Amino acid sequence: MKKSLFGLILGGTLLFSATAYAENLVKDEISKPEKTEDVQNNKVKIDVKESYSIDQSKIELGKSTQLHVSPIMGVELEGTFGLVNENDLVKVSETGEVKSLKVGKTKIAPTFKMSEKTKKEIKQAYIKQPGNENIKEEDIEFVVRENLQLIPIEIVDSTQKSEHKIDITPQFIFNQKKLEVGNKETIKVAPILGVELKGEFKNFSDKYLQLSTTGEVTALKPNSKAVLSPEFIISEGSLKEIKQAYIKQSGHDNIKEDEIVFIQKDVRPLIQIEIPLINMGVFENYTINKTKLSVGETGQVTVKYKYDIKYIGKFTPIKNEFIEMNENGEFKALKAGKTTIVPIFKLSEEGLTELKKEYIKENNLKNIDVEDLTEGPRPTKAPTFFAIEILPTNTGNANKDNGKTYASVNKKLPQTNERTSLIAQLVGSFTVLGTTILYLVKKRK
Repeated sequence: MKKSLFGLILGGTLLFSATAYAENLVKDEISKPEKTEDVQNNKVKIDVKESYSIDQSKIELGKSTQLHVSPIMGVELEGTFGLVNENDLVKVSETGEVKSLKVGKTKIAPTFKMSEKTKKEIKQAYIKQPGNENIKEEDIEFVVRENLQLIPIEIVDSTQKSEHKIDITPQFIFNQKKLEVGNKETIKVAPILGVELKGEFKNFSDKYLQLSTTGEVTALKPNSKAVLSPEFIISEGSLKEIKQAYIKQSGHDNIKEDEIVFIQKDVRPLIQIEIPLINMGVFENYTINKTKLSVGETGQVTVKYKYDIKYIGKFTPIKNEFIEMNENGEFKALKAGKTTIVPIFKLSEEGLTELKKEYIKENNLKNIDVEDLTEGPRPTKAPTFFAIEILPTNTGNANKDNGKTYASVNKKLPQTNERTSLIAQLVGSFTVLGTTILYLVKKRK
């Protein structure tokens, strides 16, 4: 009898110990983080701990949502997602897509395996921190711990749950079809059942546009057909207000909030925005080295913009009866007189490129290339003109016309008093001559 009792006690003790050991083993599988890399004692240890987020915690049956992992030391992580334990309600792909399989509520514990490229970038970021300059990449080892962060997910089937369905697909209001670089405009969300929606936009950024959580759109770089596809997440408070607004409608008095189902279409609108080229708004200034010169003499018109560089291009040639100017801005006096010229200088492609580079440098435009800039339209400015006076040459043969030379005539013209005396003498002579003729005619008769 004593032996049986002793055996029973011993067996119970062993069974309790085995059960406790099994429970501890299970707990260890969940709670003890697993080292994915062996850490040597002579290495610098970095404890890498991931932090996860999900786009939507409540999804429609058959639909998907997306897992995200936060940056570490400012490095965006690349790698593959997984789960600590398999789940029969959802399936998680390597890219972090969470696809709903069954209706219900669950919690998932995501895992993430970083790529070698990401590990290298984290090491480099660690070395750049103050005091770590002498550490080499090969001296760094990761302690990669599984972050058992539980994320709740609810999968619903709106087709079977209720007849009271509300479409809460956001409708966006954005009438700004053109946005210049650096300018901002805000996307608004249309009310649903009279409720002004609160919530936030999902951050978005590419080379051309940036969207903040408040809906502010910023133009970053010229593009004639930049595209934005905003995503807005409605706050829980606004969702509750929508249900209350639905219940207040006629005939809905006996409806409870939990009988109302939200439907959101898995389609996001595309907003096309034109971001025009940046107008540099620079114009040329002309100077001339002389405005008074002699026939045959030459002068020079020069051009300068606001930058101290050599301007590559050509002047529009000018030619009239007084002056002739070539494409280099050099002009020659052809004929004595006065004239006016209006110089026009056209930059070559090479010259315009150099001008654009100077503009980018001056304005510290980090995201802008020369292709993103344009020379005009220019600011309103009256054309530059120069009044030029051309004098005869000082060779004694200054009277020239159309290439013919006329010699000077050194003849003294009669003065005013001398002219009067000469007329009187002529009148007297004609009078005497006439009288004589009349006398001879009468004598013959």
